[in-house]
Amino acid sequence: MLKVLDGKKFLDIYEPTRLDSKITMKEKLDTMALYVKEGKLGGLGISAVTADQMKEAASLHPIAAVEVELSLQSPDISTNGVTSTCAELHVLVVAYSPLGRGLLTAAITKPGDLDPSEIRHHLPRFAPSNIQKDVLMGNEVQKMAKAKGCTPA
Repeated sequence: MLKVLDGKKFLDIYEPTRLDSKITMKEKLDTMALYVKEGKLGGLGISAVTADQMKEAASLHPIAAVEVELSLQSPDISTNGVTSTCAELHVLVVAYSPLGRGLLTAAITKPGDLDPSEIRHHLPRFAPSNIQKDVLMGNEVQKMAKAKGCTPA
């Protein structure tokens, strides 16, 4: 990406996806921090981390943002220490999948509604035994949206 930008613009925040067990967080952040020092990146972001991983990352380099899932189905970050750690460290929270990866729109009612090749088939909430419970939640969101004259999104 930096080659494409050719020095005309730097990336405000660079955030690789989830942690890779083959590369230590220190290795990853040290490499990214070099680009910050060179003025090619504005800040470092990390994704899908625990509160302890946030603290570790912040002890290595300043972290600008952490990307974590937050929805009615995944409110964990409000109770597992991630948001409080981010607040303590002055790290921006970038919440993703507020619609529960599509389940809260009630557009997905069975595993067959998903393309067979996509990642959601591997998530427990999309398993046949769970999806019906989530469909009920999606239906409730649909009802609220209809009452308010808006879409579930």
